[in-house]
Amino acid sequence: RPVCLVVDQRLGANGGLELIRRLRDQHGAMPAVLIASYPGPALCRRAAAADVAIVEKPLIGGRLLETIGQMSRRAAGPT
Repeated sequence: RPVCLVVDQRLGANGGLELIRRLRDQHGAMPAVLIASYPGPALCRRAAAADVAIVEKPLIGGRLLETIGQMSRRAAGPT
């Protein structure tokens, strides 16, 4: 089972957010990060409602790894 989904928004006709929804439907709740170029307000609202973090392209520095770690820790709950 994946620890954290990392999906690009520009993925096929339905987009990455839809893929995340489908994977969660099949495999249960899991943290997810959506990679997107210039995400608009509507995409940001939909991602927030689905508890999906967004990391904007270009991927500079350690932002993606930091976000994966944050989402994974949050999903694991308090230790």
